Amino acid sequence: MIDRRKIRVLVLSETKWTAKTSKFLRDIDQVTDENFVSERIIRSRVILGKNSFTILQVYAPQKGWGEEEKRKFQEELEDQVREDNIVMNGDMNAQMGTDRNEYEEVMGRFRYGSRNVEGEEILSLCINNRLLMKNTFFKKHDSHEITRHGWDGKSKTVIDYILTDKLIGGKVKDSKVIQSEYLDSNHRLLVADLNCKIKSLNAVQRMPKIKEWKMKEEENKKSFQNLVAQKLPKTERDSEEEEWNLFKTSIVNSALQICGKTKSKMKDKETSWWDGRVIDANKYRNMARKNMEFEKRNHNQVLVPNDESKVKTLEKDYQRKKLQAKRIVKEEKEKSWEIFIQEQSRRAKGTKNCYIG
Repeated sequence: MIDRRKIRVLVLSETKWTAKTSKFLRDIDQVTDENFVSERIIRSRVILGKNSFTILQVYAPQKGWGEEEKRKFQEELEDQVREDNIVMNGDMNAQMGTDRNEYEEVMGRFRYGSRNVEGEEILSLCINNRLLMKNTFFKKHDSHEITRHGWDGKSKTVIDYILTDKLIGGKVKDSKVIQSEYLDSNHRLLVADLNCKIKSLNAVQRMPKIKEWKMKEEENKKSFQNLVAQKLPKTERDSEEEEWNLFKTSIVNSALQICGKTKSKMKDKETSWWDGRVIDANKYRNMARKNMEFEKRNHNQVLVPNDESKVKTLEKDYQRKKLQAKRIVKEEKEKSWEIFIQEQSRRAKGTKNCYIG
């Protein structure tokens, strides 16, 4: 399930594992700190991309537990939410209800059910520590909102939540329940999309290459020839191997100085057709997509007055610029292939060209 759903951080409640320990699932190096605060709270420090987050896994006391147990849990939780970049997940055993009066800062407009005493306590915790209940900020159908189904098949409640502090609240792009993942439990999988750049676990860096296509320009050809002539040794060496190494070094260093080299990235876009026209088209497309996503996010979270026409206008603008970028890329690729074929035709006719790579 972790691989199928592309889950980076998974938290579990009510595992009934004995002792304060952990079970091995896989080797990862993103977890830098781990602390078993109590039987109900686990604190971990996780690195995702260039960001570091404090992940709190919480299992709150159920309705009917003694006041002493609930008070102890609240005090322990208060001590753990005083850091930055907090992400709290788990079974809160609390219902927040639909009334958000006095809690507009921490609750979104999309709630479910009625509030109980435990819900009041969690809301007070959010107000005191500036935490946001992120799965109430996104409009969803009941099937993507209800986190727990009673064993009788009738009762439906929302008692699992994802809470973040206000510093990283904007990084949460979406939150929903996946009904098909329940692991033999009456709870359903609650997920959130966190907007942070993460390097792929399977990423393999490419070796940088000389930008040999720049040799097509006459000015670069002449500069390359002059530079090679200056760097080539003027006297014979003791061995052929030494003379060859000096010759190779002169050629390669001259090409690097004139043409430069590509970056060692997985998706290397420094190709012959990746010119200023393609760069501008992709930049405008990305800007249109960001404007559209920003407006949609604000519309879903009701942070600004509803304006359906503005969202639709931005969607059309993005689609138009997306198609335009595809068309420009196709045109530049076709031009690049024509130039390549012409070069190969000249070589076939006996033209001697020096290609450095």
